[in-house]
Amino acid sequence: MDGWDRVAAYVVNERLDVLARNAVATGLYDGLEHNDNLLRLALLNPRAREFYLDWELDTRYKVAHLRAAAGTAHDDPFFCGARS
Repeated sequence: MDGWDRVAAYVVNERLDVLARNAVATGLYDGLEHNDNLLRLALLNPRAREFYLDWELDTRYKVAHLRAAAGTAHDDPFFCGARS
């Protein structure tokens, strides 16, 4: 992934937390608040509506993804509301 120098690449988990990113992705998301989680970035960063070409569609996909992940994560404290 680090060898990809022409395209942004990142790895996310089921909660859309960014686990790893290459230098291009680091540069692309640099300065955007909440860039550690793609859904938080889309919903909580006022600049997100300008950053994403189709913010509404992209955010709908992210929310749908999180809902689908939550539906199968019965024991995950993040989705169940339990905090440790």
